[in-house]
Amino acid sequence: MELDEADEMVRTPLLLSSVHLQSQSSQSFPQVSQMEIELQGMPQSIKPQYQARIKSAKIDLTRFKKLSKDLHVQLTRSDLLGGVGGRPIGPSSADDPYGTGDRTRLLAGTTLLEDGTKRLQQSQRIALETEEQGADILSNLRRQREQIENTRDTVRYCFSPTTVSRLAD
Repeated sequence: MELDEADEMVRTPLLLSSVHLQSQSSQSFPQVSQMEIELQGMPQSIKPQYQARIKSAKIDLTRFKKLSKDLHVQLTRSDLLGGVGGRPIGPSSADDPYGTGDRTRLLAGTTLLEDGTKRLQQSQRIALETEEQGADILSNLRRQREQIENTRDTVRYCFSPTTVSRLAD
C-alpha cells in the first residue's frame, strides 16, 4: 500500500464524519428550541435550573458546530489541494475518471443533501404538529369562552331585580 492510498483511507472517513457531525449539530438546534418552548409551560420553581441548562447546551452546540465546520473546511481544502505536500492522491485511470478525491467529495455532497432533506422533512413535521396543537388550543379557548359567557348570563339572571323579587314573594 502506498503512502497516498493510506492518506486517502484516513481522510475519506474523516471527511464523511465531519459532514455527519455538522448534520447532527444542525439537527440539535431545533430540539433545543423545542425544549425552550416546553420550558414556558413549566412551574416557576424549577424553571431557572432548566433555563441555565438549555443556555449552556446552546453555547456548547454553537461551539461544536463551529469546530465541526472548521474541521470540514480544513479537510475539504486538503482534499481539493491534494494529498501530502500538495500532490494529488492517486493517479486517475480510465476505470476511475473522477479520481478518488472527487468521489469522496461527491459522497460527502450526497450525504449533506440527504441530511438536509431529512432536516427539512423533520421541520415540516414539527410545523404541522405545531399547527395542529394551535388549532386544538384555539378550539379549547372558544369552548371555555362560551362556558364563561353562559355562566355570566346565568349569574346575571339569578341576581336580576325581577328574579330577586320573585324569590322574595
